[in-house]
Amino acid sequence: MTKINFGCFNSNIDGWIGVEHALRHIILSRIPSLSWLLWKIKILNGEQYRWHKEGLFKSVKYGDVTKKLKFRTSSVDFIYSSHLLEHLWRDDAISFLRECYRILKIDGVIRICIPDWNIFKMQQTFENSLFARKKAELRLSHKWCWSFGELKQALDKIGFINISKHDFQVGNFPDLGKVEHRDGLIIQAQK
Repeated sequence: MTKINFGCFNSNIDGWIGVEHALRHIILSRIPSLSWLLWKIKILNGEQYRWHKEGLFKSVKYGDVTKKLKFRTSSVDFIYSSHLLEHLWRDDAISFLRECYRILKIDGVIRICIPDWNIFKMQQTFENSLFARKKAELRLSHKWCWSFGELKQALDKIGFINISKHDFQVGNFPDLGKVEHRDGLIIQAQK
């Protein structure tokens, strides 16, 4: 069974292929003692050093979800993605979802968690993450505010079926207690 967690950052779990765009951390995890040196000269902060000391990036693979996904067509059983989609421009997010559809097997399932804008603190959203204040922040800022209806419509147009909302860590999906650690608007769909 092939299970992929796109945008896992440093929280990949056993039995899943963790794919992340944090190339700096992925490379750093492959070079022993470099994280200690970078921490000593204050390039890494204490939390980042702890990540590397604990080996949290060692099993993570690099991937750019705005490009063609490096998985064969109809080769994946489950896809999980948490708090990734809102960091993509809408067109890139749609392309990513099309690629997820391509790589999923028939009856394969995708589960997506994004911020629930109905319950998210709007002041915090606008002040801290929705708009970049500096060019360097643009890469990490939120670029699209998805609603359930809009995301359901996009998934439906791509070809997904059985599109439904789910509660945090509730549903017929493997390893929910381990893979899902952030709440939000949770949508599950099937190929």
